[in-house]
Parts: sequence; structure tokens; C-alpha cells
Amino acid sequence: MRYLFGLLLIDACSAYAQKGSYSLALVDMGIDYKEYGEDGTLLDSERLNTTFGFEVGYEFFLYNTDAQDSSLKFLFSMYDGTTEYVGSYLKDRNGSYGDVHSTTQNTLYDLSVEYSNIHTMKQFDFMYGLGLGYHAWNRQLSARQEELYSWFYVAPLVGVGKNFGPWSLGAVVRYKYGINPTMTANDISGDFKLSKQDTLEVDIPISYAYSEDINFLAEFIYARQQIGASNVVYDGGDRYYEPDSTDHQRYLKIGLKFKY
Repeated sequence: MRYLFGLLLIDACSAYAQKGSYSLALVDMGIDYKEYGEDGTLLDSERLNTTFGFEVGYEFFLYNTDAQDSSLKFLFSMYDGTTEYVGSYLKDRNGSYGDVHSTTQNTLYDLSVEYSNIHTMKQFDFMYGLGLGYHAWNRQLSARQEELYSWFYVAPLVGVGKNFGPWSLGAVVRYKYGINPTMTANDISGDFKLSKQDTLEVDIPISYAYSEDINFLAEFIYARQQIGASNVVYDGGDRYYEPDSTDHQRYLKIGLKFKY
């Protein structure tokens, strides 16, 4: 339903847009995820060196002059791949990190809308804006154990850019603040309310204007995500909680933008 609403909103906006673009990109993604116990010891980790996903986008201008641009951009992305899992046995009090090695199936979705303003200055372009989005991460640890992390987020951003003839280079910093972050496990009754979810993201976009209607795009993104420990959930007489975690992510996007 969230995705359907997003597509309908994009279609409604495009009917009133005077100028805009569609984009499509293939994405190579990497993950370095670690969970920590209450005493700070490493509990488990997951590493994903390379997986492929895609991103589709639509952008239209609200205001467009030589000195200032303002626009709305809609983006949907999806990634799927396996990670190398290293951990320990939950029921073994003498267990330690490294006792368990396996693979985890991961599927990630992200849907967002972003408002941005670009001011053209003498030496460079200055950009600021605000985004709203929804993020979901489905983590299948085994055939019997599956976890879903999900949250809405707000994302203020600032950036700079510079044009060099047909080339354009930029740098953008986003801070994503998670709203009501939650983890749901299929084998435990009750949701885990995560204490926080913060992501600091640095983007380096590059584009080349092949023609008036087509741009080639490339973008490198580094993101550091932090998830705070959850509340305690009791199930079948056992005590469970989701620990603190950090996740270092990197993305490499290659795609096309079609202007109209």
C-alpha cells in the first residue's frame, strides 16, 4: 500500500509538472554490520562485499530560474543479496564470537520524497533541503529465523555542486533520523522497539550531459547507520532484546536521466 500510494502521488505530480526528469540506476551495495552486547563486546557481524540492486526516480521543478531551482524528487530502491554471518550460539553461555559461520539472505527497500533548493553562486551551487522516507530491511538468518527492521525517517540535507561544461560534480551530506524504528522477529511474539536509528550519509554525485534530453549519472555514497538497543521482550519464559548495532554501507550507482 505504501508503494502504491507513492506511485499514485508521482503520477499526480507529473500531470502538473512543467519540467522534470525520470532516472534509472543500477546499484552495487556493500554492508559491514555489527551487533554489540550490553558490555560492548562484539556479538555478531554480517559483511556483504557486493550485491546488486536498482533505483528508479522521478523529479520535477517547482521553481526554475538561472539563479535558483527548487524541485521535488521521488526515489524507490531495492537491494537483495547474501551476507557472511559470524556469531555465537544464543543458548550456550560459554559460546563466543566466531563459533557460528553461515550466510544470511537480505532484502532492503527504501521509498522517499525529497524537496531541495539550489542557489547558483559565483564559484559553486549551494543546495539545502528536506526528505521524508520509509526504510525496511528483511534479514533471514535461517530457514526458521527471520527479522524485519523498519522505520520512517526525516532527512535534512546540505550540499555544494559545480558545473564544468557538460560535467557536473557535487557533494551532499544527509542526516536521516528514524521515527518509531521497530524490529519484528517471526519466532518471537511482540515487536522490539528500537531506542534510536540514525544514519549519516555522504554522497558524491557526478553527471555528464550527453544531450539536452539525456544525462549519464554516477554516484558514490557512504553511510554510517546506528541502531540503539531495544526494550526487553518476554516469550515462552525467555528474555530477548535487540542489541546496539552499527552498519557501514557503501553504494555505487550508475544510470541514466531522461529529461522532458
